[in-house]
Amino acid sequence: MAEESLLGKRLPRKQAVEIVTGKPIYASDIMLPGMLYGKILRCPYAHAKIKRIDTNKAEALPGVYAVVTYKDCDVMLSEPDRKYILNRELTHDGEPVAAVAAVTEEIAEEALDLIEVEYEVLPFILTAEEAAKPDAPHAIEGVPNIIPAGKPTEIGWGDVDEALKKAGVTVEGKYYVANAPIDALEPKVTVAMWSGDCLYVWTGTQGTFRLRSFLAKAFKISETKIRVNPGGNIRMGGGFGGKNYNKIDTFIAALLAKKAGRPVRLQNSREDEHLWGNTRNAHTYYLKSGATKDGKLIGLDWKCYAYSGPLFSDALGTFFVAFSYGTDFWRIPNLRFVGYPTYNNGPNGGAYRGYGAMQANWLFGIHFDELAEKLGMDPTEFVKKNVIKEGEIPPNQKVPAVAIGIRECIDKGAEVFGWKKKWKGWGTPTEVRGPKRRGVGFAVAVHDDGWYGNSVATVEIEYDGTITVRTGSQDMGQGLDAAICQIVAETLKVKYDDVSIVYGDTAATPYSTPSVASSRTLMSGNAVKRAAEMCLEQLFEAAAKILKTSKENLEAKDGYIYVKGEEEKKLSYAEIVQSDKVLGYSIIGVGAEDVERERGHISYGLTANFVELEVDTDTGKVDIIKVVAAWDVGRVINLMTLENQVEGGISSQGIGEALTEDTILDKNTGLLLNGNLLFSPIPVIGTVPEMENIFVETMLPSGEYGQKGCSEIALNAIGPAVSNAIYNAIGVRIREFPITPDKILKALGKG
Repeated sequence: MAEESLLGKRLPRKQAVEIVTGKPIYASDIMLPGMLYGKILRCPYAHAKIKRIDTNKAEALPGVYAVVTYKDCDVMLSEPDRKYILNRELTHDGEPVAAVAAVTEEIAEEALDLIEVEYEVLPFILTAEEAAKPDAPHAIEGVPNIIPAGKPTEIGWGDVDEALKKAGVTVEGKYYVANAPIDALEPKVTVAMWSGDCLYVWTGTQGTFRLRSFLAKAFKISETKIRVNPGGNIRMGGGFGGKNYNKIDTFIAALLAKKAGRPVRLQNSREDEHLWGNTRNAHTYYLKSGATKDGKLIGLDWKCYAYSGPLFSDALGTFFVAFSYGTDFWRIPNLRFVGYPTYNNGPNGGAYRGYGAMQANWLFGIHFDELAEKLGMDPTEFVKKNVIKEGEIPPNQKVPAVAIGIRECIDKGAEVFGWKKKWKGWGTPTEVRGPKRRGVGFAVAVHDDGWYGNSVATVEIEYDGTITVRTGSQDMGQGLDAAICQIVAETLKVKYDDVSIVYGDTAATPYSTPSVASSRTLMSGNAVKRAAEMCLEQLFEAAAKILKTSKENLEAKDGYIYVKGEEEKKLSYAEIVQSDKVLGYSIIGVGAEDVERERGHISYGLTANFVELEVDTDTGKVDIIKVVAAWDVGRVINLMTLENQVEGGISSQGIGEALTEDTILDKNTGLLLNGNLLFSPIPVIGTVPEMENIFVETMLPSGEYGQKGCSEIALNAIGPAVSNAIYNAIGVRIREFPITPDKILKALGKG
């Protein structure tokens, strides 16, 4: 441990100065000779079928090079729901109807107005509860609303009814988490160009290789004929899940470019992002739980209605993650779960930071606070009594849970926050000043530890002794570049500044699954460490020959290979690479990590959040005063990027979804009413509360340096902590998100 001097340090991002001065290249910066501008005509109904579409006038407009409709595209996007990239049946407001490419954006907009479309308007269904009813209209014609195959999902163990009968206390309630829009600051942008039968694409994507695979299937060409993000290191202004699966804009841009014979640039507006970007899967829960009088959970009856929107993409993924992490984390001996994931005629619900676990964490964070209240037990003590312990095997798993630091997170967080001093009991404000009341709240959360997908990486010691690491994993703002370079520098015993990174270019980097599931620091980190170790082994082999000693008699330090105990006998990495003992004057190592590798345990990212806030009972406005958050991250790799991750997750997303962000659909028309940041506001710098972080290092055995993922856990506990604090401030429970001022005033009898 003493030698691992780089790990845990605050080291700057590799492009830190360039990022803050606006110099990195984003997809929107790509300008190609002869480039055209694409625009999309969008459906004005929640559910409709195209009876007639006429593009002749648009195609005849000077400056228009291509117009595409469903007639030009037979590429299946999602098979269970029979959805294509462009469809005749349109299943929500804003779905693409047609697209044009023209020499200017203005001409492209004019061409959209010339496309004549006659629609047959169809019945629509907006919520999961409505969709699950037997007589509900179909969100997609001929496809059952309930996924899969029209039947609910039922999972359980033990005898729930008997457990609830024996319970000393029971609590039940209805809870709702809204389908908030992602609102990454960078909207989706794609530049597509064909050269012969080869396709080149520049776009902000979380998975360059996954996108390449989808494009190859769509256009029926080899993956080797597609290059995503040539040149690599294309930056992304946020992804959060929305730039992974839902890439219809990229397919449309490539389709337009192919038909036009010229490059095409297609960029979404903010309204486009709200209409056709991922939202959180809205979940409605009905929950009843029971505990013994001494506070031990004994039974849970759980019903879930999950909004999925019009695409299958993440419908079951987020749904099962919500179930899995909730039941893995809490020790529940008797459980009954009935779930209804459904198709709906609204914006697509899909991958969004927290991916299902967020909904379950928010549900349990409030519900178990209620159960603790009924027991008269401090909520921190109730949680410690009922969450999984080190070495236990969760009900849905076959291997034990390890590196479980949640109890330490709770204890350390409570101490720093001053929980025992500040918390006055349920429904009791800590301070009252006229209409303003302060309250405190607490919640815990669980998410994936990052064991997902796979990663391959190469590390090369260049002719001058500097290091280049190549990975197919995408940096999307989370700081992967810093963590990866830090791991390589630590393993090779060189300066952090001597390591550079190339990522994202499918022709210049090895394969990797997308940057999702908080997985890249663990999976890519393991891969690059093994690649660096292979380089180190080659350095030792060559140096041993030059220094005429054995490999076992050598050590690496500060970019040199030394003879142990004889530090005057040393060779720099450059000297070794440039010697005749290294073939080709280059040393290359390859490393890999794969989720299929048997690791014999399971683990999680874990957090405990403590919140202090103030509610104005005259206006319903909530001000977050302070957040103390304790995190079990396995091992801290880069403290600066870790702090940025968790503080950003709390302040810019978690608090936003707790208090303001929602997707509001008109019940009469099904149309989106708040497709901009004015009516679905996100937190800004002036609303960021005081935050204090505590990091608990549990050293994950399957992390090469003990590291876990941490990105998604960042917003999985703040919502219920805020809700519980609001309850303590005003004395009224609000069980749905976002908790807007009108809901607070209504709860107080003032609305």
